Amino acid sequence: MAFASVYNVDDKVKDLTGHLNFDTDASFIVCDNSANTHICKDRGMFVDFNETSSGMVATTGGKLNRPLGIGTVEWTWKDDNGVPHTHHLEKALYFPQSPINIMSVTEFAKQLGDEDGTGIDTKMKYSRLYWNKNTFSRKIYHSSSNLPELAINEGNRLYSWYTRMFSSKVDDTVNPMCCFTNCDLGNHCCATTDSKSKSEDPFFVESIIYDGEKLVYKNEGDNATVKINSRKLDKNGMLVNNIEFPTGETMEVPREYLSRPENPDIASLPTKLPELREAVRQLSVQDFEAIMNPKPLSPAGQEFLDLHHRLFHLPYAVMFRLAKAGFLPKHLLRVKERPPPCASCLFGT
Repeated sequence: MAFASVYNVDDKVKDLTGHLNFDTDASFIVCDNSANTHICKDRGMFVDFNETSSGMVATTGGKLNRPLGIGTVEWTWKDDNGVPHTHHLEKALYFPQSPINIMSVTEFAKQLGDEDGTGIDTKMKYSRLYWNKNTFSRKIYHSSSNLPELAINEGNRLYSWYTRMFSSKVDDTVNPMCCFTNCDLGNHCCATTDSKSKSEDPFFVESIIYDGEKLVYKNEGDNATVKINSRKLDKNGMLVNNIEFPTGETMEVPREYLSRPENPDIASLPTKLPELREAVRQLSVQDFEAIMNPKPLSPAGQEFLDLHHRLFHLPYAVMFRLAKAGFLPKHLLRVKERPPPCASCLFGT
């Protein structure tokens, strides 16, 4: 038995890393009007399968490939109204080495006995797949490959598994009304984690402020360690924290004025003379000497930083991967353990 298939697939499809889609289970098929057979790379999609080593498939590049099997695949896709349609496509070839799945629109039309009412119209930015006497259709916007890639077998099994595992460890109960009323949040109706969590706990969330925590309050020169009593929404709907100073005085402040002692932000850098004196007292002798006498960059560090600037501040991790792959000089990997800091990236300028 011999099979022949010609489909227009560029090699760049092999370099695609994925698609932007909110479900966690979907696969993708290319709807090809010029292919004369279906191609499936996933053995699990076959509902009927027979192993075979006969026949060859030819691509536009002139390469001949041998399928590992033939059978019927079950593919489900949604129309423009979001209604799912399940079809069993017969005589699909199994190619695990194929970078993509391919649906032959002409073979699909023949199987339905609907050669006039099933097809695909391709425009520059999108294609329109229609079937069953043009009763149903799906508009497919082209991805970066410029191919009509249709999502099939969509679902959220992986997402559901993750949420079950997360909920077994974390209290993620949310009261949808609390965000729209001026209620006291002391009962943690908006909490996404256990209110008793501490920084050493595995599910501690850095961005959430917990009751009883001691944080640093900074605002217009004021600097003090305060205790978090509670939280609530003010009359403008802003979430504010009730803080208590060492003197016993309380105040309601937004999140922006609070930070953890171990995570100071750029806004808390000392700028006034009293603040500088206090900061210097907290420095060790070694830290003070390092600030006063910075070490010059090594030749490799200087070259790395120059390239970083020329590459428009490409992230360090990407640069090291490029160096490892040989696209950048490999001797730059010498500074991987202690890369030179980029002031522009640190300060966001």
